Parts: sequence; structure tokens; C-alpha cells
Amino acid sequence: MSARSSYTINVSFDQMCEFGNLGLITATCKIINSGQHWLLPATRDFLAQNHFGNEDERRTKTCLSFSGFPVSMEKLENFLSNGPLVEFVEVSVDKTPILVATVNGRSLIEMLVDAISENHLVNKVSWEGIFSNDDIVIIDYGGGSKHMKILQETVPTSQEAMLKDLRTAAKLFIPLYKINNVLPVYFDEFNEELDGANNVCVGQEWFMESLRYHPALMPSSGRRCFETMLPNIYNKFYSKLHNTNQLATIMKQKPYPDWKIFVKSAQKDGNDVLHRVYIHNNNPRPEMADKYDDTACGLMRFKRNLLEHGGHSQGQQKVQGQCERRIADLELLTAKTFCKYLPKLVRALLEKGVMDKYFREASRSDKSDPWSIK
Repeated sequence: MSARSSYTINVSFDQMCEFGNLGLITATCKIINSGQHWLLPATRDFLAQNHFGNEDERRTKTCLSFSGFPVSMEKLENFLSNGPLVEFVEVSVDKTPILVATVNGRSLIEMLVDAISENHLVNKVSWEGIFSNDDIVIIDYGGGSKHMKILQETVPTSQEAMLKDLRTAAKLFIPLYKINNVLPVYFDEFNEELDGANNVCVGQEWFMESLRYHPALMPSSGRRCFETMLPNIYNKFYSKLHNTNQLATIMKQKPYPDWKIFVKSAQKDGNDVLHRVYIHNNNPRPEMADKYDDTACGLMRFKRNLLEHGGHSQGQQKVQGQCERRIADLELLTAKTFCKYLPKLVRALLEKGVMDKYFREASRSDKSDPWSIK
């Protein structure tokens, strides 16, 4: 506060948040953005009543300077009323509707991960798991940029404190996505990562990235892009390298020893599109009985072909809109069927430091899914 010819009182959003008075913060945001002017007269009255300055003229020239305030701020409960977090999607390749996270639902978890990551990795502080839904606000700085803030006191980080933060986050947020005790595709795996974190991974940058880039938070189109691009990059760059290459090691593992048996038997369950793609140009040869092996690499090659060509597997006319929707349906089917595989691959790639720019670009597709709720 300047005490020359007048008072200039600096009002900082970040400093105000430290006091945790949500009502005062929200009211101040509304005042700033609504053009109401009652706060300044109230400030001048406060100065007079508390004998700041002896001259009325100096008090009447008092100014307020606001810094860091967002366009708007709302409680978590208000954000939740803006639209559903999940929805059931009817798919043409499965008899049962599949539960998916909406744009709103993915955005909320992304903001949560970003808020935790900022505190743990940048600010080196923790809430020690002591926060509730009432402490959470969603801040809009304009231009489509929204952030989550948890208005609770923090302490210096420790492994145990950070683990408590993750477990509290899982306890508060995961139930919001359940319908009849069912979670959206890949959310069971995301919950395992969040609630089941340990001292080895907590506080590590790669671990927070594995949450931020988790398949549960990717749009279906982003997962499709990731899975169709990965084998091509592997062929182009990594298969030529030495066998000890980290990615080669990952891709030679067998996360699903029975995945080919499942695909071959899928026709009996009505999912004949998987079987059709599997047998396409897959005639036994003396040097190779099957063009797909049973490793992670084999599964990725199959899924790449399924997501690229499965839309035409039943001889349908190549109508762009119909083909795109059918392939999107196939992505959801494989997400539901092979739910354990992709999250483990993304985590392993990040942990071993081989999640390079190609994978990052592929995993963050901005393309809207055909069923997205606007």
C-alpha cells in the first residue's frame, strides 16, 4: 500500500486464496468482472474508521489494484451441473452400450492431475490428503483456459503426503464417474494408478505424465491416432536398433498371451469384425504360420489394422461418415476388450523415457468423437 498523496491497495488473487475464504474470493471476482463499484467506497470507509491517514482528500483518492484475478470462478458442484461426466454409447459392433467419459468428464480429471502435478513437482508442497469437494474451485482465465485450485493449506512435500493427496483425489473423483458401479473405458486402470501409487513412482515427473497422458483421458480419436501411429514409428526407427533398445524390449513382452485366441473366437460371440480383420491376408506360409505374433507388438499391429480398415470389413460402401463412425465404434470395442494393455504400454514408455514427440502428438488428438456431448 502506497502512502504518498493517496493509498493504492494491491489485491492479489493468489494471496487471497491463501486465506481460503471462498465466499470473499468469489464475490471479488464478480465485482471485478461486473463493473460494480461498491468495494472501493467500502475500502475508503474502512480507512477512515481505522484512522489511516488524516486527510480526507488522500483517502478519497485511494485506488484498488487487482492482480491475477480470473474471468470467473465456480465451485466444483456448480461445474458438475454444467454437463454430464459420462455417457453410454451405442456401438454397432457390440450388443452392450459402452460407458465413456465426455469432454466435460475428461477435462475435469485433466485439471485435477494438473493441479496435483503443479503442487508436487513445481511448488514442492502437498495438502497431505486433507481436502474435500467443498475446497475445490474451477477457475476460468478466459480464452478456453480453465484450471482447478484446491483451497487448503499446504505443507512441504514428502512421499507419504503426496500419496495421501492421490488417494484422496481417487476417493473424491472416481465415484463421480460410476453408473451402476461401472466406470468408463480405461477408468478402472486410471483408478489403480491414482489410488495404488507407491513410494517408487510418487513425485516422479514420468508418473505424473502417465496420469496426464493416460488413455482414460484421451478422446477415442486420440487413442486411435496413438495406436495406428505406434507400429509405423516402431518399424521406421526402433526395429533397426539393437535388441536392447528400450522400446523393443517393451514391444516383445506378452501382456496378453491369449489375445489371439480371443480374437479367433470372437465370431462366436457376434464380434465377427475382429475375426474378419485377423484372417485378412493372413494365410499360413512355410516361413510364418501367422503374420501376427503373440507379443505386444503383434497386438499393436492387429489393432492398427483393425482401426484403419475395420470400417470396411463387411463390404460396406465407403461412405466417409459411416466408415469413421464404425471405426470409432471399433476403438471403443477394443478399449473395452483389451483394457489392461494400452495403459501399461503408455506407463512403460514414459517410465523408460521413450515417449518421444511422436507419441505425445498422437496421444493428444483434438478431434471430437462422433458421439461427444457438446
